[in-house]
Amino acid sequence: MSSRTERYASADDDVRILLEKITDTVIPDTVVEYMIDIACDIIDSKLVYKYTVPFTTTPPLVRTIATHLSAYLVLRRIYSNTRGEGFADWLNMFKDFADNLLKSIFEGTCILIDSSGNELSIKSGYGIKISTSSYVPIFNEGGELDWEIDENKVDDAIKGR
Repeated sequence: MSSRTERYASADDDVRILLEKITDTVIPDTVVEYMIDIACDIIDSKLVYKYTVPFTTTPPLVRTIATHLSAYLVLRRIYSNTRGEGFADWLNMFKDFADNLLKSIFEGTCILIDSSGNELSIKSGYGIKISTSSYVPIFNEGGELDWEIDENKVDDAIKGR
């Protein structure tokens, strides 16, 4: 039994449909579900800094990624090193497809939307945080004689804030 409360793909409705096009090997439900859980964990670990995960409602693109990544993991388990180099290259296309989509989502070149077509919001805390954003810059744009240090910054540094 999985500890995940939300799987991004379904064993029967997603992964098996893709696997049926590739293999006629009977794969136990526990194996497929385990690989889906691994795929979901990978997806969450790659998107955690940008989105609140796990998703409570699976975005369609995340479902596609989970399906392809799960299929890759299942096929890798079944056929590891039994079909030659060409098969390994072909099998890696599933993984590469999922990896490239995850990278595009994280880089912002691909936007996650929900099933209604609405853009998912990015975490408000996403991005670089600096502790000096409220201070006046040390080096102003004027000449060297115009440079100054914010007095509060010096006091805070002395007090160890």
